[in-house]
Amino acid sequence: MVSPMRYVLPAVLTLAACAAASVPVYLKPGVDRAQARADLAACRADAGTGSPSVLGGGITVGIGVGVRRCSGNVCIGASNDPFDDITQRRRAEARGRAEGACMGAKGYALVELPACRGTVRILASHPFDTAGACVRDGEVAVAVAH
Repeated sequence: MVSPMRYVLPAVLTLAACAAASVPVYLKPGVDRAQARADLAACRADAGTGSPSVLGGGITVGIGVGVRRCSGNVCIGASNDPFDDITQRRRAEARGRAEGACMGAKGYALVELPACRGTVRILASHPFDTAGACVRDGEVAVAVAH
């Protein structure tokens, strides 16, 4: 009898590879690459300096041992640092939202492009048509024919 895992494992690995094949990137057609990097750096700096209330700080209480489960501000279970885990996650999420709002206000849209493979050329400005575009190290690029 053939094990079903023989077929399931390759399918799961293929799905995982496909899921990791796209990369989120802020795109504003026509903007210069250097300007896009400067805008992102400014928005990240602004998002990182928000007050704890803006960034979603709060008090978290961990009770008990075993598998950790969280619902809203309450976690039950074991953790290395139950007071810090949710607070840090919420602050990171809030920073991401603040960064996205800042970039949106500057005219950028968050899009998913495939991760680059092989030899690429980083574009000097963001394209109006993303067909054939990919992302390498946060930069929009296109594949170079050998």
